[in-house]
Amino acid sequence: NDSGNSILHPMFKTKFNLIFHIHGGGFLGNTSQQHQSYLSNWSISIKNTIVVSIDYSLAPEYSLEQQVQESFISYLLLVQKYIDLNVN
Repeated sequence: NDSGNSILHPMFKTKFNLIFHIHGGGFLGNTSQQHQSYLSNWSISIKNTIVVSIDYSLAPEYSLEQQVQESFISYLLLVQKYIDLNVN
């Protein structure tokens, strides 16, 4: 479920930090959109930082195994995308 995934970043020209955020909710509720206020603050207040927040399929319709797999795949795709950039 990638419909609500968010990438928030400041303007940067040098090496930057990357925060990979997986929202809480016990795999039953919440979305990345519900965490936008503090994620936006992180992106602005932590110098040269990109914040990536993902959504995953929720229980009870989807298993914990699928939720963890979706989160891990999102992480791998993110690493693959930013591997050649100046990421801390």
